[in-house]
Amino acid sequence: MEKTPFAFEKGGFCAGFNKTVKTVKSGRAAMVWAASDADALHRNELIRLCETAEVPWEDSLTKKQLGKLCGLEVDCAAAAVFKKDKSGA
Repeated sequence: MEKTPFAFEKGGFCAGFNKTVKTVKSGRAAMVWAASDADALHRNELIRLCETAEVPWEDSLTKKQLGKLCGLEVDCAAAAVFKKDKSGA
């Protein structure tokens, strides 16, 4: 697995399909991960949403790997790292 993105270490992310979709729709997502083994219908919906919103996405991790990356004890189908706000936080 790749090095953990800094935002995951600092809590600047959301985990779960519905929260990730809301984050992309709100314009707050800087990067999205869609698990490679997530339900194809939901995964494809999220990827289309990211492409429309011009949010970079990746699908190289499994649900288990993504859950671990997010610090969860359960699998995770999707996650997003938040954009930095204007204050740089």
